[in-house]
Amino acid sequence: MAAETFTYTPKRLIAGSDPDVVVKTGTLVTGQNLAQFTLLESDTAGKWKVHAGVNKVAGILLYATDATSADQPAQAYIAGDFFADQIVFPSAINTNLLKQKLVEGSMIALTFLDTGEV
Repeated sequence: MAAETFTYTPKRLIAGSDPDVVVKTGTLVTGQNLAQFTLLESDTAGKWKVHAGVNKVAGILLYATDATSADQPAQAYIAGDFFADQIVFPSAINTNLLKQKLVEGSMIALTFLDTGEV
């Protein structure tokens, strides 16, 4: 019997420590099933939802969370320097320039691995 080989490639999200990495606990609003590292925004009640590409960024979801049937507790990075290629951005935000503009005004900094794109 041949031995199976498994490889593990960790997701590299945190790119640096300036600004300091900060995590906050909050609530995901009902009706969504979000992947790890999804970009979030706040609704009018202060609960988190998937970012639509327009409002201020509230954070980056730490863990995949299923809130399809009820609000769920969650944690998000609200400050830090992160590799942009690991973050789940809204589909309309598809260039580095748009990604950078989306996080302006937040405590989230992005590091791009594909520096040739504008």
